[in-house]
Parts: sequence; structure tokens; C-alpha cells
Amino acid sequence: MSEDQPEGYVPTQDERTLACITHLTVFVSSIGFLIAIGLWIYLHTRRTYPYAAFQAGQAVLYQLVVMFLTFLVLGFVLIFFFGAAGLGLAAGSAGGEAAFGVVMVMSVLVFMAIIVILTLAFYIYAVFAAVRSYQARPFRIPVVSSLADLISPMPDLKREPRQ
Repeated sequence: MSEDQPEGYVPTQDERTLACITHLTVFVSSIGFLIAIGLWIYLHTRRTYPYAAFQAGQAVLYQLVVMFLTFLVLGFVLIFFFGAAGLGLAAGSAGGEAAFGVVMVMSVLVFMAIIVILTLAFYIYAVFAAVRSYQARPFRIPVVSSLADLISPMPDLKREPRQ
């Protein structure tokens, strides 16, 4: 906590709204990530909204982690698909091709279900983060919050938000 912040900091309504918005930027994809980065830089350099700056930092880092995991999963799916396709072509027999087709369809369906479930979980957690930050309740995303603290430390919050 910086020296210019009073003990038991209470975020304003505007600050809570900005904190909420940064978490909700996940719904506008790449543009949302850029908006979250812009808000984080603005809020961090302004230093009048430390709570919103911390929440914006968490939102940016959370989106970065999810983007990385998305690329990792997509890479795994592509490796699996092309590897399986190569094996299917190498088999070359009529019975082998039919079995390969069934396995490929089932595999694609399983991967699609996993991706849909993970995507829903990502958005639901972002909404949860937005609600908690709007309520000015202490909210920290595991791992990501410690990184956000390095740049924009989370102030100690009082129980009631100010208007």
C-alpha cells in the first residue's frame, strides 16, 4: 500500500465500475484485451484509483494466461489431428480407414466439448470477478494476483464502499 492512501482504503463508485469493466472486457475478445491494457496503464499511471488499477492488472494477466492456454490446447489438438491423420493414411486398408474415421470423429467431438466447457468456465469466472470487484470485496485471482501486486498493489479495503 502506498503512503498516500489512508489505512482501510474504500474505493469510490467510479473506481468499482472501472474495476468491473476491466474484468468484463473478456467478452469483446482481442479488442477487450487492448481495452483492459489501456485501462490498466491509465489507472496505474494516474494513481488515484489503486483498487481499479489492481483489478485491471488482474484482468489483463488473467486474459494473457487464458490466451496462452488456448494456444496450447489448439496446438495439442492440431498435433493430435495431423498425427492421427498420418496414421490413418499409413494404415491404408478399408477396415482401418473406417475405424480411423470413427475414432477421428469421436476425438474431435471430445476436444470440442472440452474447449466449450473451458471457454464457459473462463467467461463465468470473469463475470464472478467483475461482480466481486464491483462489490469492492477482496478478490484475488490465484497466481495472477501476485503478479498484479508487483505493478499495482491492492490497497487494504474497508468493509463499506464509499459513494
